[in-house]
Amino acid sequence: MSLGYFIVLCVTSPRYARLISGLVFILLLTVNAVGQQNFFNVPSSDITERTKVFFQQQFNLFSNSCTSNSTFCYGVGQGTEIGVNVLGVSYDFAQRTMVASPKDEQPVYPSFGLNAQKLFELSDVYALSVGAQLLFPRQAHRYEWYAYLNNRVELHRLKLILGLYGGNDNYFDSEPRFSGSNRSLGVQAGIEYELIADRIYLQADYLTGRTALSNLIVGGAIKVTQSLFLSAGYQLPNNVQTSAKGLVLEITFVE
Repeated sequence: MSLGYFIVLCVTSPRYARLISGLVFILLLTVNAVGQQNFFNVPSSDITERTKVFFQQQFNLFSNSCTSNSTFCYGVGQGTEIGVNVLGVSYDFAQRTMVASPKDEQPVYPSFGLNAQKLFELSDVYALSVGAQLLFPRQAHRYEWYAYLNNRVELHRLKLILGLYGGNDNYFDSEPRFSGSNRSLGVQAGIEYELIADRIYLQADYLTGRTALSNLIVGGAIKVTQSLFLSAGYQLPNNVQTSAKGLVLEITFVE
């Protein structure tokens, strides 16, 4: 059983979800830390070093359910990383069971796939990155894809991300904006501020649009050990019909 499945199964009621979130916020106030490699939904354009690994386990906690998303990356050198994803592993508190979306709905979860990212460092403060995810369908013709182009600026304690993203409705569970289209297009942005040097960071990211991932998430990150990070944020959706308010928790390992 994966880490994601195990922890989701342990979270069997909103009461436990509140307990976990409280513990994470206490850690944010008490543990010494140094920055973090990424944001919540928007890639921070940091690349896993050559022969090193990156793993992140994300939990989205809502009033009646919890969803697990897992990401693994491996650094191949020259500003490039590749990896795998397991997205949309969901647990229903009321039914006390793992759930999967019906095959006639979009997106089809859980999803399994590949990711890749390439970074071009153009100056000491500016970099450009391109990346993508391709998720394998559980049935024919239901492939899912997401691609992006990010601008990254780092100024002293501040990191800024501004970029464009694209994908299909299978990935985003979106409302098509163009007649007959099967695409989601938009802008993504992220910000990280080093509140206390090498200890506590404030973070926020945002995706435009009306998709399931079009949310504003505001939170923070800490470093528990040299390789282990904890993050917590609160999600505010652009469209309540495709997304919901909730708590986002992340456990990140960076070798």
